[in-house]
Amino acid sequence: MRLFDVDWLDVMRNLSRWSALSVSERASLLHVLKLSGYTSATLFGTHLQAVVDSGIATYDTERHRLLLAEPHRELLKVLRAMGRHPLFDDPTDVALRRYMEEHFTQDEANVVGGKRAQYAFPNVSRQDLVTLASSAGWPGDLLDAASDEELVAWAVKRGEQADDPRLPDTVRRLRWIVEALVAADNTASIADWYGATEESEREAFARAVHLGLRTIVLFAAMSAHDLEPLIGVWPAAAQEMRRGPAHAPVAVTPTAQFGAAVLMEDMTALLASIVAAPVRLRTNDLKVFARAAAEIESRLIFVPPWSEPWLMDAYDTRMDRVTWYIRWHKYATIQSVHGNPHLVSTAEGEAWLALSAHDRLHSLLDPMRASKSRNPSYGYGTRDVTDFFAFTLPFMHEPEQLNLRHALESLFLDLGDGFFPVDKFLDFASRSANPFLQLPQEEMQRVHRQMYLGTTDTRDAFRALWHNAVLEFLQARLAVYGGVTLGVQDDGTVCFSLTDIGRYLLGASDGFRYGSANASDIVVQPNFDIVFLSASPSVEALLSRAAERIGEAPGLTFRLTRASVVRAAESGLTGDEVLAMLTMASSKPVPQNVEREVRGWMAAIRRAQLRTIHVVETGDEQTAARVLSLLGDKAKQLTSTMVELSASTPSARAAMIRKWKAGGVLLEDLTGRSQAPSRGRRATQYE
Repeated sequence: MRLFDVDWLDVMRNLSRWSALSVSERASLLHVLKLSGYTSATLFGTHLQAVVDSGIATYDTERHRLLLAEPHRELLKVLRAMGRHPLFDDPTDVALRRYMEEHFTQDEANVVGGKRAQYAFPNVSRQDLVTLASSAGWPGDLLDAASDEELVAWAVKRGEQADDPRLPDTVRRLRWIVEALVAADNTASIADWYGATEESEREAFARAVHLGLRTIVLFAAMSAHDLEPLIGVWPAAAQEMRRGPAHAPVAVTPTAQFGAAVLMEDMTALLASIVAAPVRLRTNDLKVFARAAAEIESRLIFVPPWSEPWLMDAYDTRMDRVTWYIRWHKYATIQSVHGNPHLVSTAEGEAWLALSAHDRLHSLLDPMRASKSRNPSYGYGTRDVTDFFAFTLPFMHEPEQLNLRHALESLFLDLGDGFFPVDKFLDFASRSANPFLQLPQEEMQRVHRQMYLGTTDTRDAFRALWHNAVLEFLQARLAVYGGVTLGVQDDGTVCFSLTDIGRYLLGASDGFRYGSANASDIVVQPNFDIVFLSASPSVEALLSRAAERIGEAPGLTFRLTRASVVRAAESGLTGDEVLAMLTMASSKPVPQNVEREVRGWMAAIRRAQLRTIHVVETGDEQTAARVLSLLGDKAKQLTSTMVELSASTPSARAAMIRKWKAGGVLLEDLTGRSQAPSRGRRATQYE
């Protein structure tokens, strides 16, 4: 170590000189006295005599200047190094990195961190050392060593010489020092600890401290407020090591709740719009235009702001996500309409839309529930939305002992009824219900290497991995499909409760309820307003297909208008179906005037079809007759001189033109020039 590779026994022996000084006298000595050369005595002011009495500095022959006493050069060098890095006052990664950069050469960093040239990394960076040292597993491996052989192996792995006869004793003492620091407040005064050590043990104590500094399980720093030299374990690592096993979370009472199959309802709203009329997309990125997106989003379920992070994708808008999902399920496809890309419904999509809300959700959950996956698939490709897992893991070889599906099912189903805080649940999952940490040690190490989890401790890496995997499942498989009801407490803490939808997905139930209204909370008024006395997201999603949203539940939420009823008809609903929805939702009979107007609006709707045709204009009846005779049933006479062609593809039209030419009829454009048969142009394809 650049500044700490000193005789620590000598440094500790002379710390009593430093301890005898006041804080201001220490500061004067620390910042004024030069390591080499002379320092003017006047610079020490009122602290001059105390500095001289400490013996750390001496007068020159003329007693005008002070000189560092040679026997105490290493003491002052160490004190100044600790003073530059008050780690325990500022325990941040940035501060720790500066410490590593000052004290460790590149060769020393490679030795401590382990050379990684075999993985195409020539050196261990100082940031790698920060990652190691701040991990609870770094000192934890030392505490886990149960025998002298394991202790020596731990030290040799970090660069110590195996043939040192004092090494077993030194590592044992270091282990004891680390245990004592972790059990206390992370740090201790070096002078106090040395002073409390038996005379015969002090040399061994100094060797153990030096070993701890070299292997970055101990750090030497100075307290900024009293300039006291300290040794300690990195605070974050010590705090993690002091924590006992996490306990299953205790049920809490939320102040607000929200639960709905948001993703399914969003798919329904978008698909209903597409069935009514294809939705045009931007050519450059195939996303819905902002104006159309805003109009469709006005019909989506209102999601409380506190629940948005658990229901939304951080990288996509709500509209982008639902567009991707309906395309993935082949409920809609992209086609060129008049040369522009449009989102167009498919027969599968229209059939899915005709199902009840319960059956639509059922069709999305069943493939996930029926999935045979024990563990996530390998790789980083496009996610399979029908798989049980919402995430992939980079397995090169799937451990036989690992069954993450069973682990997830047990984790959620064992909670029981009630609402549980998400943060405490995830902490419990990562620390006490972690299937990776239950693997044999050798298997854990192999999986850790295979999955490229970096240089962090295996246990920390797997805690983070399982924490994120459970969180992803909670969000992308349970919350968005109504598998949990979300709640929020007074302090903003989010909690959740498993629903029968979630139990169905996890295989603990054979069915679930969804889409039935709590009619006592909803009133359809004679003025066409729909009032929600409490929130009911599934009913909101249902009524949004036939009414305009004008507010948020509870309160005035929807209003029936002629335009909203026409839009419902566009999406395929009949008048009876709209009235059935209103009847199911309302706690009172639907007012007669509302029923009468809805039926009237629906009855006034007429349907027509718009199609593109190709017409041949002949100019005289004889030519029209010849065209009809040449084409037979592929043509239809519209007037005495105009003929409609049934062929719609470029190749079919080209064949007609050739047939006319053979029969003596030449096709001309509007300028009178003859047209040659065209091979046609390939239609635009969208992926």
